[in-house]
Amino acid sequence: GSSKVGGRRPRPDLEGNTKMSAQAGEKPAHVVKVIESQMNADRQAAAVEVCIAAVENKTVIREIAAYVKKEYDKRYPSNGKATDGVYHCVCGTHFASAVSHECHGYIHVKVDQLHMIIFKSRDSPFDGEAESV
Repeated sequence: GSSKVGGRRPRPDLEGNTKMSAQAGEKPAHVVKVIESQMNADRQAAAVEVCIAAVENKTVIREIAAYVKKEYDKRYPSNGKATDGVYHCVCGTHFASAVSHECHGYIHVKVDQLHMIIFKSRDSPFDGEAESV
């Protein structure tokens, strides 16, 4: 079946990019590509939606990253325990990353020329180990 993101139908091109079709009176369509995802379809669609909204509402990269993190935390809040983890966002046009993340808690999205990585991580990588002693 086809999926809709934000009420608009994504259209993949030959390179695997998805152009979000602009509706009347809207800004031009964004070129969106999911580079890698370990999230289920609902969370992946939410990540794409939040990343597009960030690019449309913010101009400074630091503010885009903060917007994505805050919006994703709103949609998928932590249960408050350190073992549950929280979401983080890395954003930019040129960077490398190596992150530890929760199972099914990672996505790398490109909107136009901006790369965004959203991942869920515990406050400390040792939180789980302390409980298993």
